[in-house]
Amino acid sequence: MPGKTYHLVSRCVGRTFRLVPLKAVNLILWYCLAVALSLTGVEIHEFCFMSNHVHLMVTDTRGELPKFMNRLNSLASRCLNALRRWSGTNFERDYTRIEELE
Repeated sequence: MPGKTYHLVSRCVGRTFRLVPLKAVNLILWYCLAVALSLTGVEIHEFCFMSNHVHLMVTDTRGELPKFMNRLNSLASRCLNALRRWSGTNFERDYTRIEELE
């Protein structure tokens, strides 16, 4: 829904520690977040990358939240796989979405 604010949680597959705070991993996650935001118009208020999941507080200005999450997780997965010479997904398919009351 356009204009709604959400708290999102996206978890790594199997709750594995794929987002450990290494410099290269941090740069990848910042880059992927910036790209996903710029392509979808989602506005970010807060974020926290933990070792095995991500917390985001966003406003979906154009109703493109699923596209945003797909872009973020897909691009981050491809970049992390290139860094580690792995293949496959790094994030669970579904994410938790809690609509914030105004």
